[in-house]
Amino acid sequence: MAFVDQSGWLAYFAALANVSTTLIWKRTLPEDAHIYGPAYGQESYVVVRWTWFIMPAFLVAMSVLLLLLTAVGSA
Repeated sequence: MAFVDQSGWLAYFAALANVSTTLIWKRTLPEDAHIYGPAYGQESYVVVRWTWFIMPAFLVAMSVLLLLLTAVGSA
């Protein structure tokens, strides 16, 4: 497709990715969230935000329901 300038799209999506990354990092890791002091051992902490799980789980459940209703309706 000669009429589409792909370098413009690549630059656009690169800039979009940079802005998104910066926004996410600034919201999740504010400067005052760092704790300074001696470390006696290495530990990993994982914070699960379950509210982000609701929408994908709902979409999967509705897709399965649609599949089942389609199968029953076409039988």
